[in-house]
Amino acid sequence: MMFIVQGLIFNFTTILLLVICVIIIPDSLAMTFEEKYDWEKEYPYGQNIIFLEGDVILGEQYSGQKLEVHVKKPGDVNRLQDIIDIDSTGHFGFFLHGKESWPLGTTQIELRHGLQSHFGFISIVEKEKIVDDVPRYLTWDVDCSKAGQTIITNVKETPQGLESENIDRYYYQIQDKKYSVITSGNTSGDLIVDFEKIPDAHHVVLYSSQMLTKQQSMCDNKLPPKIIFNMDYQCPSFADHTIVYDETRDDDKYFLELKNNVKIRLDVLYSLQQIPDDLKVVVSYSDGSSLDFSPTTTSVKIPAKNNDAAVTKFVATSEKYTTSEIKYACSSSYTTQYTLKAQYESKMKSDKSSEIAANYCNELVYGCNASYEIKYDLNSDNDFVKKMWTEDNALMDVNRIDYDFTSANRNYFNFDSKIHSNDFSESTHVDSGKFEIGSQFIYPNNYDNNPNNMWNEEQVTMSIAGFNRNAVHYWSYVDLGITPYGDAEIQEDYYYDIDTGILLKFEQFRSLLDVSGKQNTEKISIKASSINFPKNSAGGGCLIATATYGSELAPQVQQLRELRDNSLLSTTSGTNFMSIFNDVYYSFSPAIADYERENPVFKEMVKIAITPMITSLSILNYVDVDSESEVLGYGIFLIMLNVMMYVGIPILAVMRIRR
Repeated sequence: MMFIVQGLIFNFTTILLLVICVIIIPDSLAMTFEEKYDWEKEYPYGQNIIFLEGDVILGEQYSGQKLEVHVKKPGDVNRLQDIIDIDSTGHFGFFLHGKESWPLGTTQIELRHGLQSHFGFISIVEKEKIVDDVPRYLTWDVDCSKAGQTIITNVKETPQGLESENIDRYYYQIQDKKYSVITSGNTSGDLIVDFEKIPDAHHVVLYSSQMLTKQQSMCDNKLPPKIIFNMDYQCPSFADHTIVYDETRDDDKYFLELKNNVKIRLDVLYSLQQIPDDLKVVVSYSDGSSLDFSPTTTSVKIPAKNNDAAVTKFVATSEKYTTSEIKYACSSSYTTQYTLKAQYESKMKSDKSSEIAANYCNELVYGCNASYEIKYDLNSDNDFVKKMWTEDNALMDVNRIDYDFTSANRNYFNFDSKIHSNDFSESTHVDSGKFEIGSQFIYPNNYDNNPNNMWNEEQVTMSIAGFNRNAVHYWSYVDLGITPYGDAEIQEDYYYDIDTGILLKFEQFRSLLDVSGKQNTEKISIKASSINFPKNSAGGGCLIATATYGSELAPQVQQLRELRDNSLLSTTSGTNFMSIFNDVYYSFSPAIADYERENPVFKEMVKIAITPMITSLSILNYVDVDSESEVLGYGIFLIMLNVMMYVGIPILAVMRIRR
């Protein structure tokens, strides 16, 4: 019983393997031979070279296909004889070579292609090398009429005393002076040997299907060697390029571009130093166009661009010279790209600095215009304390001060001010100040403003006048202790912009617990309501949009910046909105921008998310927003539109899917 089970398992496994083999062997390996060729051939004994040929049909392209030829002579083992190529028509041919006469009997020929094989047989019989008892000869004609070529024509088998018979296909070898084979193959019709392509050709050998062989020397009509052109070109110089910024590129957003009307110097050099009359140069461009001309000097200037297409190659031709072709391969070095990029950014920074110096508040001071809101709060029931604190207080009746800073030197700055009182009266004042804590300016980007560490100090980011600014905070707290008027303390806080040194905010708080046990307090607040900081000034950038689109120069980022500067900040309500928005936005945007730079997938997700919003905001570019009511109206409309896009549409989609 056990043997029966094992037998069934073995048979089942064998069948399964056969099925798998049938399934996994693709049709492309199938190989068949056309019926017109019969492998069972008889050859006369006494020859040591036998030529065989046939046609093969493959289930794939012939190009690059090869066949292995295995031969098993009578009484011998099967051996690899040769590996042959299949020509484009599927035809193949090969020789069986033997050191001695091929042995009598049946020789097995096996052709292998991948996993497929085909067997054929040839029989060597004891006959003389006579066909129909008539000796045959291989004949052909040689045509030497065309200089530089040997043409073999009218290849025939000629039985002695009978009419010649044409040969459909024959095998050839091209040999050098020492009879070494340069190239070989099989063909039909005329055989043309071009000395320009095969300069070392000296002999040709032909073989017929009946293994008739003939050898002959080539024609003695070679052309004299042509002089070789030595072409060279000079790449465009550093000054011929300009830097271009393209935010749509996935790699470096900056790239070099040739300027218009740039020309390349092409040198056509050769030993004679004389321009041939028929010299022709063809310049090819990347769009398929070309420029043909006949130079009259060895050095010519060629346009580097044809419209927007760049040069790809040069070809020089002449009857007496070998055609020369060189490809154009100029590429800017990393140093060139880096230098131009640095120049580009420096120019933009210089242009920006010029604009800032003329129109905006900057480290030069004299371009600054600022307005400050003044708030004064006194909480005291003690008449003596009230009088003491308000008698010489010039700010208690002031609600706003406007400054126009006119000039500055190393230590001092000058300004004109307009003081707005609570009774709607105005007064002007011209004065100067010193760069120090407690005045309108400290030295910008300088941390020596706090000599001997008299003040506590920290760097902060604060939203002020519609901008998010990097600031330095100085503060002091003094506990005066017991005084003749009671227990007193005072604290002062100054906030200065780091880049410009201008005062952003000042607060003073003092308290006094008088002898009667009552608490008296006074608070003074001076806060900038508007400063003409540059558009896109420090801290005012769109961090998320800049990280998403790759640069502050990206059109989407510029659109948001122009919307903020030209529309929102032009009105009081817009300025107030930006102040609140900046407090919220800059609390999380730096973290998101940093993560975008680290994670390209997250960056693309953010781009998809914010693109509809940016598109909707572009509406404001086509309307006039000049008044408070217009800002509020368009603002409410855009908020509702974005709520519908980001909330309403997804909710409707989910509801529809659930239905």
